[in-house]
Amino acid sequence: MFISRNKITNLMPAKRQQELYRRIFSSVEGKMVLSDILIDLCYFDETEDENNVSKEEKNYLRNYANKLLRKCAVLRSENIELIVNALMKLPLKINH
Repeated sequence: MFISRNKITNLMPAKRQQELYRRIFSSVEGKMVLSDILIDLCYFDETEDENNVSKEEKNYLRNYANKLLRKCAVLRSENIELIVNALMKLPLKINH
């Protein structure tokens, strides 16, 4: 029998959950796993249908990816400026 989400939430407060998620996904291996999960969840894909994945399914998957990043305390309104600054520091690569 599975433990209900409420019981799990009571056992692990949100702050503790965020600390655990951050610790796990901050390691070199954790970053590789998180990258793989985000790719599987179509996080970096366009919303259009492709490879037998409907727009609706992609939206569900991407919403779960967002939830995962919120659990890691990454997607928060306080981080918008930090995220945008980090994105703009990425190298510009132009394919010809």
